[in-house]
Amino acid sequence: MIVSHHPWVRASALIATVTLTAATCLAALVDARFEIKPSQPYVGQPFEMHLLVEVTPGVELQNLTLTDASFDDVATMQSFQTLERTQTKHDDRTVDVIHYVSTGRALKPVQREMAGVLQAMTVERRTVGFFSSWTSSSGAVRMHPLNLIIRPLPTTGVPAGFQGAIGTFSLTGRLNPPQAAPGDIVNLEYTLTGSGWLGSAQLALPKLDAAFRSYPPQETLRDEAGRLTVRQVVIPLTTNATHIAAACLPYFDPVAGIYRTATAGPFALHMATQSAGAAIPAVKRFDIQPPEPMHSEDSLGGLQVTATMNQARKLLPPGLALLAAILLAGLLYGWRPKIAVAAGVVVFVTGLVLAARWTAHSRPVTRELRESVAARLCPAAESRPLFRLAAGGRVEPIETSANWVRVDANGRRGWIPSEALKP
Repeated sequence: MIVSHHPWVRASALIATVTLTAATCLAALVDARFEIKPSQPYVGQPFEMHLLVEVTPGVELQNLTLTDASFDDVATMQSFQTLERTQTKHDDRTVDVIHYVSTGRALKPVQREMAGVLQAMTVERRTVGFFSSWTSSSGAVRMHPLNLIIRPLPTTGVPAGFQGAIGTFSLTGRLNPPQAAPGDIVNLEYTLTGSGWLGSAQLALPKLDAAFRSYPPQETLRDEAGRLTVRQVVIPLTTNATHIAAACLPYFDPVAGIYRTATAGPFALHMATQSAGAAIPAVKRFDIQPPEPMHSEDSLGGLQVTATMNQARKLLPPGLALLAAILLAGLLYGWRPKIAVAAGVVVFVTGLVLAARWTAHSRPVTRELRESVAARLCPAAESRPLFRLAAGGRVEPIETSANWVRVDANGRRGWIPSEALKP
């Protein structure tokens, strides 16, 4: 490499070095502060923590840490995420404002002043003439004091059944179908919308009288945004089953500062007119169990294991017959070898014949599926699917209800449409 020693070149390099050094010294943290929205959250209420850091233009921040201040004992906090970058004036000086945001939830009431030191690695690319470089250094700035106030929930006016839900919510419900006859399947569907924190709060569902048969409710949706969906299957047993009471969720409204109750209902079930002599479908029994995931025809590992066990059971009677023949032949062999062999053969053949007859009498009647179909919890198209059966498979019918058949498929039971079975 050729280095010029001309005085003008050396002077230019010196000027550039000094300029870069001065620019690096200007790259620093200018100011930092916290903001809470809402400014005074209640215990259990979700809130946003905003961190605004002022830096000289062009500076990037890495490895931010806060010392002498912590929220761990009063709130659960998520990681800070960069929201935006803007510019403003600070003491007649243009600065960049890097805006970070995190979400949290207050754990206990507190009122105290929080102040700490924000430390970070500042990184900046500087260009002077033909020269550019990346510079990094550690910086620190003292945060503006934050007056942290977390309010307790009021102790007066707490409604019965309040389970800690806080936010703003709305509850709706519907009957599907709204018109039915005794013995029909009716789905009660409740939907809670809004924003806030539900935690483990449950809907207070109505207690049905003897005119209905009801099954345990199932949650089909619950998320951190405060949304909840619940479905319950009920069956009217008489024509007097026309009224279902309201469902509700007590909650605390932090905006108004009062307790409220979101309500859906009551509901009117209209009885369908039955023609003379019309048969009312009889629902005999339901298996209420946790729903299994839907299986495709290509993911039948559990069915293969069950089929293997069934084959093993078929081999058990011949195996027992062979064992009995060997034991008998062994006992008689020392006395009369030929008689021992003959007796063993007779016992083995007799065992095979008896096993075949027993198997023929005990074998369940099965039907073949003409198409792929979903087995459901109840005999209704709106009912929850439990698992899927492949076309060509065989199932054992157990009971019927109108146009539905309850079947057993290798130990798993569910309702399928009767037209899915071959004659």
